[in-house]
Amino acid sequence: MHPSMSLPPPSLCVTGAMSKIGRYTVKNTPGDVIILSYIIFRPRQVHSESHPPLVCLHGGPSIPSNYMLSIVNTVTDRSIIFYDQYGCGKSSRPTNGGKIVPFSIAQHVEHLRQLLHDEWKLSNYHFLGHSWGGILAFEFLKQQQKNGDSNDSSSSCCCCSLVLSSTPTAASLIESESKRLYQELSEQESADTKKATTTQDDDDDDDEDDSKPAFPTPFISRPSSSTSSSSTSSSRMASAIHPIASSSLFQQTHECRLPQIPLTLIDSLAQVGPVEWRGLTAIQDWQAEGSIRVPTLILQGEYDFCTATCTEDWKDHISSGFIEYNTLSGCSHFSMLEDERQYGQVVTTFLHQHESPSVYTTPVEASSQSGEPVLLSDPASGTTVRASSVLQKNTKLYGPMNVLDSSNKLSCWNSEGSSDETTDIWLRVDFGRPVRPAVLQLQFQAGFVGETMKILALQNDNDKWTEVSEEEVEDSHDIQSFSMSSTSSTALTAIKLAFDDCTDFYKRITIYELKVLGHEQGYVPLGG
Repeated sequence: MHPSMSLPPPSLCVTGAMSKIGRYTVKNTPGDVIILSYIIFRPRQVHSESHPPLVCLHGGPSIPSNYMLSIVNTVTDRSIIFYDQYGCGKSSRPTNGGKIVPFSIAQHVEHLRQLLHDEWKLSNYHFLGHSWGGILAFEFLKQQQKNGDSNDSSSSCCCCSLVLSSTPTAASLIESESKRLYQELSEQESADTKKATTTQDDDDDDDEDDSKPAFPTPFISRPSSSTSSSSTSSSRMASAIHPIASSSLFQQTHECRLPQIPLTLIDSLAQVGPVEWRGLTAIQDWQAEGSIRVPTLILQGEYDFCTATCTEDWKDHISSGFIEYNTLSGCSHFSMLEDERQYGQVVTTFLHQHESPSVYTTPVEASSQSGEPVLLSDPASGTTVRASSVLQKNTKLYGPMNVLDSSNKLSCWNSEGSSDETTDIWLRVDFGRPVRPAVLQLQFQAGFVGETMKILALQNDNDKWTEVSEEEVEDSHDIQSFSMSSTSSTALTAIKLAFDDCTDFYKRITIYELKVLGHEQGYVPLGG
């Protein structure tokens, strides 16, 4: 018997909770008017201080929020807010003059900001983002933190906690893991078919039905209220969720393991956005950069195509001490539908632990009060690193963010080799806020050093790079320090290191550690 047969029946998501439906017209939008549709369950509690509302962000992109409504049945002690993002459901479609406009994460972040601040006027809230919805929540919180509207006592709108439900740290990981899981299913199917063939009684060949499937019939073709609607929903699910579009067995194993597609998911799939705005098509180049300081729960199903490989690196993007992982047994990608009770209990327990927005003081903020130079390049403070190239394009092993991980002495950034003398090799450090650097520390791999290094500075995103100095670098494994005192009185948002005269024949650079020391923008020296 297939494991899905032991799961609860699909939910009708019938709830007796009072609700309020609303429509919000987005401000400052060129072109067509954008209207966002939302619903608030238990609206009388929406401004509760003891139990802040849970704002749910649906996945896809462009799979509207209907399929998440079962959360109302299991998280029962607060308001629950859903809205259909621009492009799907009951919200406006992405057209401008009759043409489909390009998908924009920044635009979705701004829509969410307006809803929270201008429409719902929330003081405190929790986020639950499913799949792409978690990406949206992360990008929103990162932007708020960059703008100085992060979790502190003076902020008018604070996120108490974040639930990332089946959310990857990079879209490419979803694609690679889906292909791997699909290959495993195909190999198992071939093995089972071969086994069935070799044990078949030759005398019964004429009586056997050769079309009998080697696996249980996928849920998408099992009896439902409407065969045509089920088939249509299957097709939409395949095209809207991830790139493995041809395997109904994959859907039943790794997307939703219920015997039938839940009615709320069928409803959502009937209201998806345009093809250009669905799934990996819209976010194929996205990967998490920077970090946020919000208590975070990472949820995924035991059989989820968003595997542990897709979620394990969230620990590098959430401040240390505020992250928790939980795998939901027997579930896959739509775990809130597959096991409502288990999902609701895990989420509710986590919310109860973080009902009030805390004042999170980073090491940088705490140390800045002493007057001594402090670490400015802490990922927990929003610092990110980019590079001209990465060896074998393997960002996990050789990516530029590794240089900020001082706890792992083996992690490093490796540039791609080149025989072209004109190839530029550089490392860019974005602080995510204005800072005043004083000292740069680097640890190279001996034999893979750029003996000439130019340090360039950027005051804000609209400025041009300004050369700070040109330094001679020793071909050594020792930590080397370079003064940036000429910039210590100027607030910068980024620095760039341009390397030349590589000691490696193939022009490869290897850096194990990078630290920038200095002061936050608001620091004023004694007597200054």
